[in-house]
Amino acid sequence: MDIKELFAELSARNIQLRADGEQLRIQAPRGAMTARLRDTLTTHKPALLAWLGEREAESRALSEVIPNPKDRHLPFPLTDIQQAYWIGRNESFELGQVGMHEYVEIESRTLDTDRLNRSWQRLIERHEMLRAVVLPTGEQQIPEQIPSYTIEVADLRGLPPGEAAARMNEIRERLSHQVFRADEWPLFEIRAVRLDDRVRLYVSLDGLMFDWTSWQTMLREWIQLYKDPGASLPPLEISFRDYLLAEKTIAETE
Repeated sequence: MDIKELFAELSARNIQLRADGEQLRIQAPRGAMTARLRDTLTTHKPALLAWLGEREAESRALSEVIPNPKDRHLPFPLTDIQQAYWIGRNESFELGQVGMHEYVEIESRTLDTDRLNRSWQRLIERHEMLRAVVLPTGEQQIPEQIPSYTIEVADLRGLPPGEAAARMNEIRERLSHQVFRADEWPLFEIRAVRLDDRVRLYVSLDGLMFDWTSWQTMLREWIQLYKDPGASLPPLEISFRDYLLAEKTIAETE
């Protein structure tokens, strides 16, 4: 019996096998399991259980992502969707020159911009992908050193309402459809304006380096660090680079 050929046939019929102790569990659509296949599975049950056990052990070993901080600043591949976003902003395409972009405006009567800036800087230090760039080779990289980031604050207090509105509209027009250069850090820009009775915050982020779940995670942590500057967040032991390279290793196996 050639196990690979057998599993190819089972896969084509959408039949799944799994080992459950000394039992061989079978999940098959109605009519998919023929008498011949059933006899084959019964006859070769010990060999199939052994083979499935080996694959499960290999899978457990492969699924362990091993941290490699020594190489964290070396280039590594983009994911498929990152590559699509990166290529899609190219002006060579008819519908290009559009970034994968997140833009929000937030207003508060009590916002402390200095405190907000310090909490954002802590996020940059914590999350490597907030420091990432995409090289012209189509690889991404976490630079070893970047400058500190400062949220620019425009003081519009005391200006006539029309002039203040015009200044704020200029910021919105520039940031709301921003296309960042992927090879230059940072791939985000945060601005604030101080008005007589409130502060308005403008947040422009490039979606090359995070997805919606990532943004929600960062936003929760940003709020936590703003409220409690001394908060200790759990360490991040593996990097996105570690994860992607581990995933690539798994994809190259049977």
